[in-house]
Amino acid sequence: MIPFKNIRVQKSEYGTVTCYCKSHDNRVFGITAAHVLFGTDRKVNLQDIVEVQNIETGRWIKSGLVYKANFSNGFGSFSNWGTIDAGIFMLRKSFIDRIKLNLRPLRISPLLKDDPMALKGEILYSYSSFFNKKIKGKIVKVFYTYGVDSHKNRPEKQRFDILIESLDESQITDSRDSGLLWTDKRGGAVAMHTHGFGNKRFSCSTFIDRIASNFQVGLLYYRD
Repeated sequence: MIPFKNIRVQKSEYGTVTCYCKSHDNRVFGITAAHVLFGTDRKVNLQDIVEVQNIETGRWIKSGLVYKANFSNGFGSFSNWGTIDAGIFMLRKSFIDRIKLNLRPLRISPLLKDDPMALKGEILYSYSSFFNKKIKGKIVKVFYTYGVDSHKNRPEKQRFDILIESLDESQITDSRDSGLLWTDKRGGAVAMHTHGFGNKRFSCSTFIDRIASNFQVGLLYYRD
């Protein structure tokens, strides 16, 4: 079990830690969906305290501060298609000391080196801390366009890199799974879950290499 996955800011929005990362100057961060870092005013405020939950004890721990968030609907181009809804929070030294011996480099899946359209039909794997179980789904669409922008009260389609569907048509994620990391069968990172629909049977997700490039970081994961 990964002990630190659930995350919250000001007890307002809940989600999950995608993974950890390190900048070129060796600062260590956590990654999650940007909307998970909303405060009570429904905005991302830098320096807000980020808490993570120890799943084994149920206790919430002050792990760091909101550092940066990026919202973008993408440009619809082959290399920059869909939504980026990602943020990073700088970890406190006390929290780094708690996890540093278990941090390892996270390999980006070789699936992302090939033609993205060839991803259709691939099975991806993850862990839902909300359901407390391993989950999997199949990529059914690549470069997917969906929905309207209700905040602007006018039709505006959202683009997503991939659409993942539950294998048995059941609920695959919950709203608290925002930020969840999808991997290939060997554990290589593929995408971040940011949005669900269809009774949460579908997961709209962003390629993880785009997120790492956007923040210019190397990815890390927690190994038991």
